[in-house]
Amino acid sequence: MLMRCEVCGRQIREKPLTRKTCCVNKLYVFCSEACLKNWSRRWLSNQEQVTRQPLAASKFKERNKALAM
Repeated sequence: MLMRCEVCGRQIREKPLTRKTCCVNKLYVFCSEACLKNWSRRWLSNQEQVTRQPLAASKFKERNKALAM
């Protein structure tokens, strides 16, 4: 079975590094520790943005309510 790195797309010939996230039922495969760290950094950044957006929207609504009064 041919496996490719999720980050760089290289073929993996040795034992791959794998990770599975809590919210996606998919196994992520990496060729090196550097690719794993790169992917982790981007994934965590995306997760932070997802959790911040609802807060920003609710604060925006509260501010508009206060201005309307």
